[in-house]
Amino acid sequence: MINEKERDRIAGIIVEAAWRLRSEGARISTAEIIKAVELAEAYMSLLGKDEVNRDELELLLCSSFTMLQGDRNTLKDVLALIEGGRSLKERAAAILSDIERDLETLGARPRARITKKKATRAESKAEKAEKIAAFYRLKRAGVIRGTPGRERVVEYSQIRRIALELARSGASSLDEALRSMGEPGGWDGVLDAVEAGYRPGELAGASEKRLLKLAKAAERKHDKSLLEGVAEELARRLRSGYRVKDPQAVASILEKAGVMTDSLRRILALEAPEASQLSPDNLVRALETSDYERGGRLLAAALEKMSRDEALSIISRVDPRYLWKLSKRTMRRLNDRSVIAAYYASNAVRESLRYLETSDESRGDLASDYLEKARIMSMSLSSSIIDRSVLAGLVNEASVYIRLAESLAGNLNPGLLEGELRRIGYIEGIRFLRRAYRVAGEELRRVILTSMERLLYRLSSREGLRLLPVKQRSRVPPGRVDVRRSLYSIMRVEPQPITYLRKLKSARLSLALDMSGSMFEYSSWAIGVASLFSNNIERLVLFSHDVTVYREPITRRMLARILLEYEFEGYTNISRALREASASRSRRIVVVSDLKQTVEDDPVPVVVESLRKLGKKIVFIVPFKHDEQARMDIERAGGIVVPVRDPRRMAGVILRVLLRG
Repeated sequence: MINEKERDRIAGIIVEAAWRLRSEGARISTAEIIKAVELAEAYMSLLGKDEVNRDELELLLCSSFTMLQGDRNTLKDVLALIEGGRSLKERAAAILSDIERDLETLGARPRARITKKKATRAESKAEKAEKIAAFYRLKRAGVIRGTPGRERVVEYSQIRRIALELARSGASSLDEALRSMGEPGGWDGVLDAVEAGYRPGELAGASEKRLLKLAKAAERKHDKSLLEGVAEELARRLRSGYRVKDPQAVASILEKAGVMTDSLRRILALEAPEASQLSPDNLVRALETSDYERGGRLLAAALEKMSRDEALSIISRVDPRYLWKLSKRTMRRLNDRSVIAAYYASNAVRESLRYLETSDESRGDLASDYLEKARIMSMSLSSSIIDRSVLAGLVNEASVYIRLAESLAGNLNPGLLEGELRRIGYIEGIRFLRRAYRVAGEELRRVILTSMERLLYRLSSREGLRLLPVKQRSRVPPGRVDVRRSLYSIMRVEPQPITYLRKLKSARLSLALDMSGSMFEYSSWAIGVASLFSNNIERLVLFSHDVTVYREPITRRMLARILLEYEFEGYTNISRALREASASRSRRIVVVSDLKQTVEDDPVPVVVESLRKLGKKIVFIVPFKHDEQARMDIERAGGIVVPVRDPRRMAGVILRVLLRG
C-alpha cells in the first residue's frame, strides 16, 4: 500500500516543478503532469517503496516531460528550489546540531579564542583525528575565523545564521554542506582537508595541477591511500594518451606511490627527454611508439649520456629518421660516417615534408642542401652501423617530396602521381593531393580524384578496417569453394579441408568528421582516419559551426571528392553533429574531432549520455593534442575516446573498440 502522505508530497512537487518550468518557457501539458504523477505511483507500487528520492524523481519527470529529455540540469535546479523551501527549518536545525557537536568535541564555546594546536591535543590517535576533522569542518563552514594561531569562534547568533545559509543550499547535514562547497582553495586549505579526511569525490575530474597539489599534501600528511589514488589516476591518464604538463613532478609521484612501470617511464620520457633515465630496451620501445619529432628529441638527449659503444648499439636498432636532432658534439664523439649520413638524410626528409606542406622555398633549399650532403656521405661508406639500403630509402623519399612540392609550383605531371604516391606515406600522400587539387585545372582534377580514390582503397581495404563487423547471412555453406584456402587446408592435412565462400555483409556506421578551423593542423590526419571507414559509412556528417549531411550510398569516389574539396574552417558544434549522426539506423557513431566545442549548444556529455540511453555506441577518435577536460566529461557520460597518432597503425585498435560490447 502506497503511503498517502508521500504520494501527496510527490504530486505536489511534480505540479510545482511543472509550474516553475512553464514560467521559464517550457511547454508542459496537463496530460504530461498527470502521466508523471501516475508513473510515480506505479514506480513506488512496483518496487514497494515508501518514498522517492530526488534522483529517482528527476528520472520520472524526464521520462514524462518530453521537453526535458536529454537536459536534466534545469530540472535539478528547479527541484533544489522546491525542496529548499520545504524542510528548511528541519535541515537548519540538523546542521546547527552538527556544529554544536563539533564545538563540544573541541571543548570550545562561542566567542572563545581557539588554536588548532591546543584544540586537537589528544592522547589517542583516533581521538586526535576526530578533533582535527571537527576543527576543519568548523573553520571551512566559517564558525571558526581568523588567521592561524589567532582563530576565534564566532557568536552564537552568527552560528545560527551560518546553519540557515547552509540549509538554504539544500544540505541536510554539515558534512553534506561542506562537500557541496567544492575543493578548498590555497595550500593550507588543501593540507587541512587531507588531514581531516576530506577528499575529492572523483579524482578523475580534477585537473593535473590539483592532483599534484593533493599528492604533495598527502605526502606531507603521510596519507598513503590518497597518494596511491592520485598516482593511479595519473597513470590512467598517461596510458590513455594524456599529455602531462609537468612530467618530472608526475614521475616523482608515481615513484613514491610505487605504481611506476616501464611503460609509464617510456611515456614520460617522451614528455621530458632531458630528465629521462631509460634502459636501452625501454628506449627502443619508446621510440617505436613515438612520432619522429618527439622521438628525435628523446634519442638525442639519451645518446648524450651514453658511451660511444652504447650509443652506436642503440642507433643500429632504431629508425634513422629519429637521428635528426643529434648534436654536433654527439656526432664528433661517435665518429661514424653512416650516422652522419643518416643525420643529414633524416633532416632532408623532415625539411622536404615541410616544403611540401607550406611551399616555403627556403625549406626546399634547406632540404636540397641536406639531401646533397646525405648523398655524398652515403657514397663513400665501406662498413656502416646503418644499412646502406635504409639510407638510400631515406634519400629517395626526400627526393620524392621535393619533386612533388616543386610540381605544385609548375605544371603538375599526371604520370608523376601514380608512380610517386606509392613511395610515400598515406598522410603525406593525402596532404599532397589536397594541395594539388586546389591549384589544378578541371582535367587534372579528374586525375587527382582517381589517385585519391586509389589511395583511400589502399588505406581502407588493404591496411585498414576491411569489413567492420562481418555477419553471416546463412548458416548453410554456399556452393562456391574458396580454392586457395582449400588448397592450404589440404597441404596442412586438416580433417575438413574444403572451405566455402560465405556471403558476408559489413555493418554500417555514422561518421562525423570535424572540419572546423581548430582541426586545420590535423586535416590530413583526420582524412586518413576517415578513410579507414570508407567501406562502412551509412551517413557522413561534416561539421564546423554548420553541418552537411550525406546519406547512403556513399561510394569511395564520392568520399574522395568530398575530402579533396572541403576546407577546414569555422567554429565547432559537436553536439549538433552528434544529433545529425544519430538519425541513421546504425547503432555505431564515430566522431573524428579534437573535442574543442566553440559553439554554444547542449553540452557534448549531455548529448552523449542521452544517445547512450537510446542504445547508441559513440566512439571519438582524437589527435593526441585535444581538449582533455572534454575528454574526461565524455568518458564519464559513457562515450569512448581513442587517441590516435598514426591511422595506419591504429586501425586494429579502432576495430577492437568498435566491436567491443
